[in-house]
Amino acid sequence: IITTEECGAVSLTWDLVDNNNGYQVYRGVDPLTPVDDLGFANTESWVDTTALPDVPYYYFVTTHNGVCEGIATVGQYGMAYPEATPVQNVNATNVSCSAIELDWTAETWAADYTIWQNTDNVFGDPDLPTAIAIGTTTDAFFTDDTVEANTQYYYWVTTNGACDQSPASV
Repeated sequence: IITTEECGAVSLTWDLVDNNNGYQVYRGVDPLTPVDDLGFANTESWVDTTALPDVPYYYFVTTHNGVCEGIATVGQYGMAYPEATPVQNVNATNVSCSAIELDWTAETWAADYTIWQNTDNVFGDPDLPTAIAIGTTTDAFFTDDTVEANTQYYYWVTTNGACDQSPASV
């Protein structure tokens, strides 16, 4: 079995086995025990859309000849990536005339964060934002030292993880 971790799912593929009518697919939480019967596959592939994000699973496949079910394969590890969600609790603190400190609730799955700034309270279209990306960080805080005195700024934070970029923070 080959597993591919995806956003919100785990895909499985395996080699063709001659003289069978299909395959039974199972999932468990340890490499030796198939527990959940996920269903019957007529081809050498399966997509587990019921996998919870960030939960490690082991997948097993048996052959089925229409009368008897074969012995299960050795469990193969797989885990679904979580869908990207907006960053929460973004706070901005004016620390001087030339710097604003930002902080937010850390996302455990985020690879990095992009910080966006605009002088209007408009992020814009997610695919073509009017806000300007001013930096990236792997921490849940950032200091914006590009500000000018007596100017109001609006900020958004997005995450960049395995499932593309999250929606902008609210």
